[in-house]
Amino acid sequence: MKMMREGMAMFITEQTSSAIGFASLWSRLRPLTPMGRQRKGEHLPFLPGEEERWQQYLDQQQTLWKTVSLEKSWGRSIEHVLSQVPDVEPILRRLDSTGQLALADWFGLKQFLWQGERLAMLLKQEECVATAFAVASLPWQSLLRILNPAPKLTPTFSVDAFADSSLQRWKKTCRQSEQAWRTCREREIKAVEMDYDLRRTRDEEWIVARESPHLERLKQDARLRVQRETMFDVIFIYVSSEEVRAKQLAWEEAEADKEKAEQQVLAQLSLSFRPHHMVLLEAVEAVARLDLQWVRMRMAMTWAGRRPLWEREQIELQQAYHPLLKEVMDAQGGKITPIDICVRRGGTVIIGPNMGGKTMVLKTIGLICALSQYGFFVPAQGCHLPLLPYIEALIGDDQDFHQGLSSFGAQVVRLKKVLARENEGLLLLDEIGRGTNPVEGAALSTAITAFLSKKRHWTIHITHYHDVLTVFGIARYRVAGLRATKKGERDKEEEWVNRLQACMDYRLLPVTSEESVPYQALQIALRLGLPAEIVSEAEMRMKEGRKD
Repeated sequence: MKMMREGMAMFITEQTSSAIGFASLWSRLRPLTPMGRQRKGEHLPFLPGEEERWQQYLDQQQTLWKTVSLEKSWGRSIEHVLSQVPDVEPILRRLDSTGQLALADWFGLKQFLWQGERLAMLLKQEECVATAFAVASLPWQSLLRILNPAPKLTPTFSVDAFADSSLQRWKKTCRQSEQAWRTCREREIKAVEMDYDLRRTRDEEWIVARESPHLERLKQDARLRVQRETMFDVIFIYVSSEEVRAKQLAWEEAEADKEKAEQQVLAQLSLSFRPHHMVLLEAVEAVARLDLQWVRMRMAMTWAGRRPLWEREQIELQQAYHPLLKEVMDAQGGKITPIDICVRRGGTVIIGPNMGGKTMVLKTIGLICALSQYGFFVPAQGCHLPLLPYIEALIGDDQDFHQGLSSFGAQVVRLKKVLARENEGLLLLDEIGRGTNPVEGAALSTAITAFLSKKRHWTIHITHYHDVLTVFGIARYRVAGLRATKKGERDKEEEWVNRLQACMDYRLLPVTSEESVPYQALQIALRLGLPAEIVSEAEMRMKEGRKD
């Protein structure tokens, strides 16, 4: 398990997973079976070299998706059966190690086989699905037959079904002994009640008032014993006679013999079942695989996902969006703007105004890459990408209070670790150098972009530093930015943020080398309510600076 967690962390750290929203979506993935839930915790992403297996995995999901879309009631039946599958892995471990299973274990095992047989029958209704999933081809019925000697298959388990003559004899003796003990005991109890005109409580006690004329005789009666006394009553209980105790002992001995005979039957059953241990393990894995594929498909359906396709050198997304952002926008009655982008090896720089959605672009790309490699259909109209060794996102404020690092320091420390990794991966950089003075920040931001543009990473760097756009060989994008507004609109003082969002064009546009990128921070500040006098002076100072 530790190696599993380390493997996952090598691909995507908890910090990156949380930053891009993958952790949130992953936590929503709820397998329907215990084995599916177990395998989810152990699941690793598909990595470079596993392209064929990755596409086969997506093939299975595509088959499920197509079938469920056509046969909705079939899909509900599959989900119902999956939700009924019990956890048999502890049972199989006991079967393998000791070979001894309790009655409850055999019942659980039979339930698993029963539900497995139902799953197989459902899958066989759809030929393409039956071919794609091993659940359909496993020998469920023959295994069930071992636990179900009667012609009619049932989901219940009873040791009586395997009873030989000795067990039947002991069961009969047991029933007769118990009946003899109970009859004798009841006869003596009723005799007490007739002698003293008493009636038992539900707890089989007799409550006698202290002024009763029978009290002293009751205390002397060997059939009774004082259980406790109160200020007003004395409470008696029944004491078994020698005859009753003898009958009880006979029953207990018969019961022990019957249990011994049952254990012999179950031991023989274990011997019959142990050769099928490996098949049962395969069955567990097959059900877990179907379950995980199923819940992935259901989650991807919520965002009308598209199958990711392999592409060696570049990440190309069409109309991609972040499903968590879409949820927020839907709740607010807004509309999300999907992105189109092509990220090749080297550097890609995205520039644009504040509140233009640049950081969400980074999160969207990172999330779609992570979802793809974890076997999901993704929220996009098109998705071509390579399998990446890892995804690293430096997004947000990385202040480390334990180490006393500032935002800038924490950012540099993380960047140093990323650059030290031997193989190339996806690097999502959010405003490198923003935490220090603008001159040095711009220089550092530009230098890092220039350094990464010569590497084989897929690096996406969003920044406000225009100097970064001068780096040779990088791809450039900008957020479209503010649309033109009607005269006088900016004078309104209500709903600044909502109105700003309405004016913002979040589309991602390629930038040509000749194109100048508009400055819009001051316009945004104005729309957010900063006094016009301040904004005007800032505009004037900026123009003077450009002249210089």
